[in-house]
Amino acid sequence: EQQGKDIFLLHFFVFFFKQKTAYEMLRSLVGSEMCIRDRYQVAHMPFIFNTGASCVTAEYQILSDFQVRVINRSKFLGLLNTKVEGDAYIQDASNAKLKVIFFGFIAGDYYIIDVANDYSWAVVGEPRRKNGWILSRQPSIDSNLLSNLIQKLTNVGYNTKKIIYDKPCKDY
Repeated sequence: EQQGKDIFLLHFFVFFFKQKTAYEMLRSLVGSEMCIRDRYQVAHMPFIFNTGASCVTAEYQILSDFQVRVINRSKFLGLLNTKVEGDAYIQDASNAKLKVIFFGFIAGDYYIIDVANDYSWAVVGEPRRKNGWILSRQPSIDSNLLSNLIQKLTNVGYNTKKIIYDKPCKDY
């Protein structure tokens, strides 16, 4: 019985101290104020599901202590309004690593890299450092701030020479 407790404690400590292996997360967010309001996509790395999309927003709704509903909206080719819903599941104690599943079978790992103290912006990425997004509570942000946020992606290994700047839309 004691050996079982010791093994459990060993696994717990290995999990707890090894939770930031891909790259360091700077904030613990899920279940926080960040999840309450819409986010506007201000800039992003090229991503197949963003091709032809404009006026991209992401809404987060807390479903439980470990699950968040993700609702992405956009205009496809500037004409057709689209809406895609998925569920994000917290992957570790940092609350900054999520497994997001769309359509019940398209899954991806998302990392919250950084967020403003007032939650006015967030930088989100993924382990392969191919897809990344800069999100804001406002449709646009100051160009100096945007440069600093892009630098955050660069600092964790993204090739930000390919970044795409999203134009603010009149009708979100």
